[in-house]
Amino acid sequence: MYANGDWGHCVLTRPMASQPGSTFLYNSGVSITLGAIILKATGRSVSQFADEHLFNKMGVSGERWSLAANGTAQTGGGLSMTPRDMLRF
Repeated sequence: MYANGDWGHCVLTRPMASQPGSTFLYNSGVSITLGAIILKATGRSVSQFADEHLFNKMGVSGERWSLAANGTAQTGGGLSMTPRDMLRF
């Protein structure tokens, strides 16, 4: 997935490993795909959306997102914050 420039496409085109609802396996790709859904639904990147609806209201200002080659935020674990901002969160 990380070598592919389109993370959402990579996730959505992979075959199911088991029947939906039968097994739990954490998948960062699903969180990344949710970020792409936010972009499509709102016209705002995840970082813009999170700033407006979450971080600015909490006083968080030093966050940084890791990005894919196409600019999609790595919402499966690519968020960096200062320790103070983590406490606010």
